[in-house]
Amino acid sequence: MKGILSFFCVILMSSIISCKDKKETTNFKEIQPPIGHTFFRIGINNTDTIIYQPCDADIAKYILYKDSIFHNWGQEHYMLNIISSIIANNRVKLKTTYKYNNEIPDGIDSTITFQQLNKKIWRINGEIFIDSLYVNSIKHINQLCKECDNCDDEKKKEDISALFNINKQWSNHCEDGLDKDNLIFYSSDEIIFGISSINFICGATSKQTGSNSIEIYLKESGNNYAPNGEVYSNNNVPKEIDFNDCSLTVPIAEIKLIDENKAEFKWFGFYDKKKKQRVYLKNPFTSKIEEKSVVLKKCDE
Repeated sequence: MKGILSFFCVILMSSIISCKDKKETTNFKEIQPPIGHTFFRIGINNTDTIIYQPCDADIAKYILYKDSIFHNWGQEHYMLNIISSIIANNRVKLKTTYKYNNEIPDGIDSTITFQQLNKKIWRINGEIFIDSLYVNSIKHINQLCKECDNCDDEKKKEDISALFNINKQWSNHCEDGLDKDNLIFYSSDEIIFGISSINFICGATSKQTGSNSIEIYLKESGNNYAPNGEVYSNNNVPKEIDFNDCSLTVPIAEIKLIDENKAEFKWFGFYDKKKKQRVYLKNPFTSKIEEKSVVLKKCDE
């Protein structure tokens, strides 16, 4: 009788393990990292989620292939074979060997563990990474050139990344407080004009044209309030401006960085595609038509 019970216990345990394995295999597609995707390491800077670009290294990343993984640590990189995979507790553990000699790595690369936290973010071997499909949804920060050993004095002045300081306003009248005309550079693709003189807010994007200069472009046209904040007004925009007719590919201004706290701002005006000419030629920071640049400062508030 005891032998029969032992036999049935073995059968029962085998069934449980078999069902468990089958369940994990069924869920594999839901938790496996997507083949062919690149994952960039991200960090936190003053509560902001960022991608940080060091001056003397690459951004750490993984690229997942069908049977291999490329791991770039930043200053060194390896191609790894995937020799087996284990799926448990919503994690995928990939056992690896080096591609060049088939030996098992001594460090953490011997087992690379993927865990998806949300549609954008993955935890890989304890660090946080973002799927490259969503890399433009977070802020990019370049290490300041002055912090690098290979940076000369001229390059220190030309580090354009000083512009992109979130929540810092640039103006020629910082002392005016909340009433000042201002620019905010959230990123190269998210620049906000707050121009009190004509009572409108305008979203813009940019293109770097030199080591210390960018051109600014209108981001999106629309006369009424736009939920995304690209262009909206309080019905006080000059009649000569019809944002629906304004070009998104002709620059409206140019910025040249002087140092981390000062920049030259040159206004071109909006380009009206129907009229085939620029409109609103007055510099929004002076309300005057002028060829000279205006010096903007980074405001403390």
